Amino acid sequence: VVRKNPTRRTTHTLYDEISHYVPNHTGNSIRHRFRVYLSKRLEYVYEVDKDGKLIRDANGNLVHTKVLPPSIKKKFTAEEDYQLAIGIKKQFYRDLYQIDPDTGVSLISDEDSPTAIAKRNMTMDPNHVPGTEPNFQDYRVSDRRGPIAREFFKHFGESHPTHI
Repeated sequence: VVRKNPTRRTTHTLYDEISHYVPNHTGNSIRHRFRVYLSKRLEYVYEVDKDGKLIRDANGNLVHTKVLPPSIKKKFTAEEDYQLAIGIKKQFYRDLYQIDPDTGVSLISDEDSPTAIAKRNMTMDPNHVPGTEPNFQDYRVSDRRGPIAREFFKHFGESHPTHI
């Protein structure tokens, strides 16, 4: 199965799908066994095109290759890690003070829906006095923790399409 899905060889979903056919094993146990023991013995995989579809020769047989295609999962670069950290810091700042950290404009509007008001009341600092917030450069996340809204990660994924 891994040979026919070489671009998915590092994903959890492939091994979870395999686990449905192997009794008494989870996707994680199969993935662990493959990574620790079997991947070293993987002499070839079937060649795939840029869309991940298997390539066949003139006789209709799958084409073998020793060159592993890039996996679907990619590591973040240092620049992307930094952008993610700044993005999270900006989201915390927005949630806490209801001010856009880039423009300094208030995010509170008279036209806000009841849902937006309820969401703001959950995330905004109840002790915050408008006008006393630090500028974004001086703001420190400190011990503030999530959760961060899913919309943040959706937008971050759209701006970094290699990591969807």
